[in-house]
Amino acid sequence: MRASHPNNEVVVAVRCVRSAGYLLREATYRLDDGGYHCDALSELAADTTALAASWAGRPVPIIPQQFPAFVVEAAQEWRRQKRRTY
Repeated sequence: MRASHPNNEVVVAVRCVRSAGYLLREATYRLDDGGYHCDALSELAADTTALAASWAGRPVPIIPQQFPAFVVEAAQEWRRQKRRTY
């Protein structure tokens, strides 16, 4: 969906999507700082970022569902040291 000369409505729509993505990520970080986790909110933030990337003509990154064991262990250790739990 790329146009050579986007009209004002398209520009406003892109700005709204980018703002929504920022606010969703901010909410995700604040919940995390409070010790909470919401999968739906995380997915919304990711989908909003993917939408903005798609509209800009950039490829949407594919994130694997499974992470290597050493990444999971490092994340768990970091959360333990910071006294954060879900």
